[in-house]
Amino acid sequence: MQLKEAWTDIKKGSVWKYYDKVKTLGEGMTGAVYQLRHKATHDTYAGKSVSKASLQQNETLLEDLRNEIRVLISLDHPNVVKLYEVYENATEIYLVMELCTGGELYDNLIANDSYDENHAAHLFYQMAAAVAYVHSKKLAHRDLKLENFIFETRKAGSALKLIDFGLSHAANKKGIQRMKSVVGTPYYIAPEVLKADSRRGGKAYNESCDVWSLGVLLYMILSGSPPFGGSDDRAIMASVLRDKVVLKGHPWDHISEDAKEVVMACLTEDPSQRITAANLMRHRWMNRRHEVGQSNSKAVNLSGVAKSLEGFRGLSKFKKTAVNLIAFSLTPDKIRELKEAFMACDDNGDGVISMQEFKSGMAGHIPPEEIESVFRSIDTDGGGTIEYSEFLAAAISKETYMREDKLRAAWDRLDADDSGFLDHDDFRKLCKNMFS
Repeated sequence: MQLKEAWTDIKKGSVWKYYDKVKTLGEGMTGAVYQLRHKATHDTYAGKSVSKASLQQNETLLEDLRNEIRVLISLDHPNVVKLYEVYENATEIYLVMELCTGGELYDNLIANDSYDENHAAHLFYQMAAAVAYVHSKKLAHRDLKLENFIFETRKAGSALKLIDFGLSHAANKKGIQRMKSVVGTPYYIAPEVLKADSRRGGKAYNESCDVWSLGVLLYMILSGSPPFGGSDDRAIMASVLRDKVVLKGHPWDHISEDAKEVVMACLTEDPSQRITAANLMRHRWMNRRHEVGQSNSKAVNLSGVAKSLEGFRGLSKFKKTAVNLIAFSLTPDKIRELKEAFMACDDNGDGVISMQEFKSGMAGHIPPEEIESVFRSIDTDGGGTIEYSEFLAAAISKETYMREDKLRAAWDRLDADDSGFLDHDDFRKLCKNMFS
């Protein structure tokens, strides 16, 4: 079990002991979404409230929520929304999550009608990166759509984040399970999913259904319209099963062959012949993302980050644990430059930094004879790669974490049972991979 999975266990008690409600952001069938402010640090988060009364009559919905929690706890990627804490009391379950204020990709597309190829590649690369990372964790999302990608902020060049894992499906020890339930949103649903009705002996499907959905999304951001249509859900699903995608006429006559090749590689009817999300990221068309001005408006300063990474090596294991806790809790506005440094080192965009990527990224910033030692010191869970939160922990400056409010927040996480002191069981639970 990774360190962050332990400290994001569901906590018994009230979320309001640590957070204040700022405002209501929205209402749903099972609860509300609020903007929260941490009482000690004053950082802002999104809080998702789910009434247990509304779910206890439907065990499937309650299990869906628990599934979403299990999935989100395991994910750690710049393009996937972060779950910080989960609280549960007698009446509700409360998720404290990353606050993204930039709005849905759906609304952004409507405002723009469509995107030019460079901008589309800039957005689509982030979408594919999130999906490839999810697949690498033996998960399938199963409900990719415009509404489930949101912008971190409203600033130009803001990162896209994948949200809503309520329909995700986890793997068993042999890999991603083949699934049979018909789930998803009609416009984006893959044909094999529509055929996969277990009650009628339908065939199972796997994570490649997400790649089909990515193809629909790329079609839409390039053209401004969906590839399949109909007057209602039934008609749309019939179109998915019946109609062939033809990239001719407006606007496709003015779109590059490379872009059309990506669309068709995703919208390949046979899942076994469909491109994978990982290979999608390596397609030459994706290089057009570098042409977007705001994406590379300034060079990432790796020298300052490298100095912090070297300094992290000298910390004791206990200090590394505390700094990991602080880094995990940092909000996006506090880590923007560090996130850019991580992505600059993560050359293949898979959401982790390998030893070779670290050597390449830090060449000229860390002495060659010290790079491997620094890498191992950052890889606190011994997984052989540097994950996003591990990198942030090593890269944040001492001025950031040596503050009373940050230390108090780290203490609250270490003191898991809220006893007011740390005992052996706290360490056994939270620091399993760092201490014998």
